[in-house]
Amino acid sequence: MLRVAVCDDNPQALNYYQALLNSTAAENGIEIKVILYESGEQILFMLSDHPNDVDIIYLDILMGKMNGIETAKRLREIGCLAQIIFLTTSDEYVFEAFDVSPFYYIVKDEMPTRKFKDVFLKAKESVRLKESDYIIITSSGTKEKIRLDLVLYFEVKNRIITAHLKSSEVDYYSKLEDVERTLTGKDFIRIHRSYLVNCFYIEKLSRSSLTLTDGTVLPVSEKYSEKVQKSFSMYLLK
Repeated sequence: MLRVAVCDDNPQALNYYQALLNSTAAENGIEIKVILYESGEQILFMLSDHPNDVDIIYLDILMGKMNGIETAKRLREIGCLAQIIFLTTSDEYVFEAFDVSPFYYIVKDEMPTRKFKDVFLKAKESVRLKESDYIIITSSGTKEKIRLDLVLYFEVKNRIITAHLKSSEVDYYSKLEDVERTLTGKDFIRIHRSYLVNCFYIEKLSRSSLTLTDGTVLPVSEKYSEKVQKSFSMYLLK
């Protein structure tokens, strides 16, 4: 089931988008659950313990105390990976929204219903592809699928690879070079002979180190520094 949240402080807008999403899902044979939130504070509270309980979030930018962009930043900080689609009455905030990697930016009353439905279907497909993006490893004699969007970084010590996930770690035997080769084109960057990092979780980057969204600080070796800077810049421009 696809879980979709709509956060808007206008009750009429909530009802409108809920009806539109339900009808679009019905037309396309998609099982969906739409959850409504009336403020940024409310959605943050409800997702604080389980930030990935929703797959797509429609987020109004102009809300009361906490606007949509600040809400989105807080959601990313707690580890929310949902596709975020901003709703607004103006396009003046589009550059401010860039930092939270939104999926789309909808200007209310200017987007035809058909376009709204197309954006929803594309977001749904993106969710499906994300969930199917995984690496298969053998740990303790058992084959295991690891979703790449849950991996912050890979680390190697004495030929043991540790996949550092959002809420756990998995150890297995391999070479980091082999992992890197497997993940070509998957937005992972080799930053050091011991580390391979998921670009999505990079919060700060300098020539000698980077900080991940969970506060982890990792070294960037001189050998990889220039390539890391270039690769991360290209990732941000996607």
